[in-house]
Amino acid sequence: MYNKIINFVNYEKTFSLMVLMYAFTMPLSRAAVALFSALLIVMLIVHPKWKERFIELGTSDVFRAFLLFFVFSLLTLLWTSSENLHDAFRYIGRMWYILPAFAIFIILPKEMIFKVLSAFLLGMIISEILSFGIFFEWWSINGKTTTDPTPFMHRIIYSAFLTVTSLIVFNKFFDQNELKYKIIYFIYFLVVTSNLFINGGRTGQMAFIVAMFVLGFMRIKNKIFAFFVIAALQIVIFTTAYNVSPNFNQRINQGGSDISKAVNQNQYCSSWGVRLAYIIGGSQIVFNNPLLGVGYGDDMDMMVEMSRLTNPEFKCAHGKHFHNQYIQTSTQSGLVGLGLLLLFLYTVFKIKIENVEIRNIKWILLSTYVVTFIPEPLFGRQFSLALFALMLGLILAQYRTEKIDLKREGTAK
Repeated sequence: MYNKIINFVNYEKTFSLMVLMYAFTMPLSRAAVALFSALLIVMLIVHPKWKERFIELGTSDVFRAFLLFFVFSLLTLLWTSSENLHDAFRYIGRMWYILPAFAIFIILPKEMIFKVLSAFLLGMIISEILSFGIFFEWWSINGKTTTDPTPFMHRIIYSAFLTVTSLIVFNKFFDQNELKYKIIYFIYFLVVTSNLFINGGRTGQMAFIVAMFVLGFMRIKNKIFAFFVIAALQIVIFTTAYNVSPNFNQRINQGGSDISKAVNQNQYCSSWGVRLAYIIGGSQIVFNNPLLGVGYGDDMDMMVEMSRLTNPEFKCAHGKHFHNQYIQTSTQSGLVGLGLLLLFLYTVFKIKIENVEIRNIKWILLSTYVVTFIPEPLFGRQFSLALFALMLGLILAQYRTEKIDLKREGTAK
């Protein structure tokens, strides 16, 4: 009876449609991200050959590394104080949004990989149109204004989406042979990049610098030429953005002022100043509790205590998190937890992909998140976890299909 039902609904096509909707709606709806994330996980669990799929999943270094990191993060609840347990469980529990990556890895057919990527880019086009409309005051969404034209998510997270999107499009520009398609993708790249710089998300703008250099070095054989070409392009982009975008101009000037006041005057009550306070204070917490950390929430309590007793200049560092994934992980779960996070990223780094476009998406994803982890703990946010899951899923699906194709070629010989 169970197999008849599975055959009736055409399991693979249903799953593929869900992944398409997951990718398309990701930039547009928080509820859709939650719904399709859950559905993809359920589809993995009820797979007609679920035993084989889970055995295959268990052989994946990426999955095992993620599982180690996730389980150890849960163990930190054992040394988290009772008053912080609820918030700690919510923070750690959000990492379930990475699990759809492994469903995509195991189930998504080869011919759907680039269709899913296109669905995501289409969703981003709609999101960008809405964002530009807010910026030019054509409409308002969720109360957002021209100073923060991010329709559905926080500007920091949206800037990560825009960075990944702009560089995926830039990557596609290199893969086109026909001039007309190169022009189309370059125009799209400029549009997405413009959106990145009219928004106030400096996190994504920082990642854009690094990730674009990484992509340039991957795509251009002459590394010296690549450096100067990418540097020149970035100078043009940043100079234009600074002179044209009032949001970018203001945020850059404000950032420089914040850092100067923090370093020279011990004034940490600003956007970048409080981040420096968290780095300094968090490092001290890790130094005193290096191996296992102190648990989620307890680390923030220590920051508040530090500002009250020894470092009054940190009085504004009393938020919900440390504005830094590396510090957040280290204070919560110690150097063991940080090591497991880095191990997870390293297993993604090690994935060998023959397809140039997907291989470069791997570099875009890693370089973007490695940088954005510095000013924000993106593994504690729904949208940014989902973006990582989608791209990781496509990378793993490509790896799996290439591995299957290689086995078939070997058998044929």
